[in-house]
Amino acid sequence: PSARRRRRRRRVADEEEDEEGGAPLRKLAAFLVACGGQAGLVDGWTTTQGSRASGVTAGTSDLYYLSPLGARFRSRREVARHFALDDEAGLAALKAAAEARVASRRADVEARKGARRAADESR
Repeated sequence: PSARRRRRRRRVADEEEDEEGGAPLRKLAAFLVACGGQAGLVDGWTTTQGSRASGVTAGTSDLYYLSPLGARFRSRREVARHFALDDEAGLAALKAAAEARVASRRADVEARKGARRAADESR
């Protein structure tokens, strides 16, 4: 599988739902808050995971968000639009959080490199 497909599988595995939809619904609530909504908007919502049966992407699983009225949404952005929220603000918040994680990881790597250099120099 391609690197993109492996990342997708890993991300879906990380978000696997527990009996009540757990992680995906928590992430959806956080996204809606970032879009200007309230976390309680997802009360009564559930998630379901389906597997593609045919085509080039057969076997790939997809996560769907289901409203209490039975409407199905394929993404957090679709849910945000359903509630007439600013999905672009949510995306900007997600991007900022991701950039902060990357910066933190880079700082950790640099700190470890510096520690190794110092240890090597003291020998």
